[in-house]
Amino acid sequence: MVLDVSASVTGPVLDQLRQSVRQLKSDLGPRDRLKLVAFNMRVRRLADFEAPASATDAAFQSLSGYGSSAIFDSVAIALAAPASQGRRHLIVLFSDGQDSSSITDPEVLFDVARRTTPTVNIVLASAVPEHIASPFARSPGRAPITIGRLYDQLARETGGIVVTTSPGEGLASTFRRVLADFRSSYVLYFTPKNVDRDGPHTLQVRVKQEGADVRARSGYVWK
Repeated sequence: MVLDVSASVTGPVLDQLRQSVRQLKSDLGPRDRLKLVAFNMRVRRLADFEAPASATDAAFQSLSGYGSSAIFDSVAIALAAPASQGRRHLIVLFSDGQDSSSITDPEVLFDVARRTTPTVNIVLASAVPEHIASPFARSPGRAPITIGRLYDQLARETGGIVVTTSPGEGLASTFRRVLADFRSSYVLYFTPKNVDRDGPHTLQVRVKQEGADVRARSGYVWK
């Protein structure tokens, strides 16, 4: 869980976020592992995968919303962080979607997503898709990317989903939904043959059933 606790997440919103994470913990099975990361202009690890429940509760209860928002940096760190071998890795990002202090720009974030394996599911609270994703991130020769386009592409690169919530909508049910979506997905293995190791490689997953909605990683880069 990568959670925005900047100045835009205060009061009732922060209280609901605390309650929703507490509910999510109760939804986890015995083999699931939870890691909590909170960010504003800084990225802080609140609890690691093996942390006891009491430590997780205490760390999260002490949070207060303030400061700017380094979304791109936080997601890039979460993507690149080591995870246990043989386990699937889901990153759930909660934010309003507008970055205001990252040094990572969108193109770098997409490149990190292509070179790593976690799925990223994004929960955007009261986001405006047409707004610019960052007033500061500028890629030479490219128009500024909007919130809608950026998170749609991040989800597409990693085989994840984007869920937009409205004021008053329950976060607990939204977190439960993105977790259930991940649990119902499949892991496909394959061995590339006669493929050059250099550069990115495109993947396309198709099924025979008509009308099926297929979400999968859009490609990979050999390590």
